[in-house]
Amino acid sequence: MRDETFDPILAEVIRNRLISIVIEMAKVMERTAYTIVFSEFKDFSCAICDGNLRLVATSTTDFGCPMHTGGLPLSLQAIADYIGLENLRPGDILCTNDIEMGGTHLPDFVIAKPVFHGDELVAFALNRAHHLDTGGATPGSAVPSARSVYAEGLSVPPIKLYSEGKLNTDIFELILRNVRLKEQRGDFGAMVASVKKGATEIERVIGKYGLATFQSAVKWSCDYSEKKLRSVIEQLPEGTYFAESFGEHDGLQDKDYLINLKVVVKEGEIIFDFSGSDPQAPGSTNCTLSITASAALTAAIAILAPYTPINFGLYKPLKFIAPYGSITNCAWPAATMNGNTDTSNKLVDAVYRAFMQICPERAPAAEAACTNGTLIYGVDKKTSKPYLLYQSAHGGWGARKGLDGASASAFIIGGTCQLLPVEVIEAKSNTLTKSLRIMTDSGGPGRWRGGAALEWTIMTDPETPHTAEVTVIAERRRIPAWGVMGGRSGSEQLAYVLGQDSAQRVVPTKGHFFLAPGEMLVSCAPGGGGYGDPLEREPELVLKDVVEGFVSIESAREYYGVAIDPESLCVNWELTDAIRTEKKQLSP
Repeated sequence: MRDETFDPILAEVIRNRLISIVIEMAKVMERTAYTIVFSEFKDFSCAICDGNLRLVATSTTDFGCPMHTGGLPLSLQAIADYIGLENLRPGDILCTNDIEMGGTHLPDFVIAKPVFHGDELVAFALNRAHHLDTGGATPGSAVPSARSVYAEGLSVPPIKLYSEGKLNTDIFELILRNVRLKEQRGDFGAMVASVKKGATEIERVIGKYGLATFQSAVKWSCDYSEKKLRSVIEQLPEGTYFAESFGEHDGLQDKDYLINLKVVVKEGEIIFDFSGSDPQAPGSTNCTLSITASAALTAAIAILAPYTPINFGLYKPLKFIAPYGSITNCAWPAATMNGNTDTSNKLVDAVYRAFMQICPERAPAAEAACTNGTLIYGVDKKTSKPYLLYQSAHGGWGARKGLDGASASAFIIGGTCQLLPVEVIEAKSNTLTKSLRIMTDSGGPGRWRGGAALEWTIMTDPETPHTAEVTVIAERRRIPAWGVMGGRSGSEQLAYVLGQDSAQRVVPTKGHFFLAPGEMLVSCAPGGGGYGDPLEREPELVLKDVVEGFVSIESAREYYGVAIDPESLCVNWELTDAIRTEKKQLSP
């Protein structure tokens, strides 16, 4: 029966107010954080959960990483189980990065502030943020040779960082003693400030509209998201679909790790079953359940309901199965650093493959599917203080029907993570960026072209007396981003060091090494896969790609069958028709 007193317009006002609160929290974080991983790269996510630990508001358009937010309810549930909701008090602020308790990898700390209305726990303001360092064997805590989480840094089980408004100084100093950068004190302070802001604004909303109205609005919003997603799922062909993907190199062994996926579509629900995936790896490419659920959820929502409000309503029609002890749900004390950054993207890969069978008009070709991340640690020659730089030279997204893939873009579960400006990189480190450019021919050819990738060349200052310690994290060295419906694969990832003698030294996808003053690192991200037969791409679009540097004249002819005069940069229509006719006759 319809509730005649319920006002859906007011509910929508409250829903949007909660999203704006999340954005305000993120603004506080961005503007008060000390390190550029937050102020520039924006590797953090804010959210609001209700008193039942369910996600009710987040933002992935202004700020936020789906990899962070998708598993936040698991982290919050672990906090509740460990500390006990009955033991929470006004003024408490909670903290954890434990991978066994809803975590992703150790650099991702969760800070949560419970919100009370009188004596009743009604909500939580949360922030999950990737700190530049959590200790461990190598700077940045990305340890390619890690055999367990113990090598990756400090694990913090759910604790009260603040008890009834008072900082637990001993615990806080213990955490800071185990990280490499003093600036991280300010980063934690920024996280605390953001959840305090969120809690204050939630209290104002409840004070203005009343608790009952607030809770009714949250329920309405989540019910709406659930109905929207179910309505799309009900239009899909029911059945069981199979797909697989592979993680490359776990940091210890240069081998491929199978990610096996069975997708069951039935009665308005979808089951993602990762049974049959390889056992957890010896190295750090393992995923926690939080990672796996976040990756599969993000990929599914991007395909089925990209404009639907993100909240726990979207979780209801989706079920996730990942056997404990596998690479998709590792057992303690498995290392997970690269599982969160890279294997997670291969889970997305598998979901895309499955949906290409279910709804090919919606699903994209494969994306770069890796951070292509570089961590550089050194000593500033001017201040003699350590610096730690993290840059992700982005790859390309896969094309989909009607759309080229986005170029030089963060992987989908990376959300709004930004490319660091060259000026900031050089101001914060003893490095010089020699070039940062789109790589020609990196996007997979197709009727709709795959996104192009970046090449970043960075040199350590030849005048510094210090060597730089470098860690790289990447994928797609052997298995490029696949194209679909006749589209071609994108380019493979590559990274190598150029010595001052111009000798070239290729580095592995998970590697740790040193750069001497004046040496250069060249990092080439993978391109996205193409969609559809390249011979069906409009010649005018191919010409535009050539003019803008995405496609070479040679590739325009070889893959797209388009003849372009190198001097006039005009299409030779007669020759193009002849080339395309010949290629179509030769194709199987």
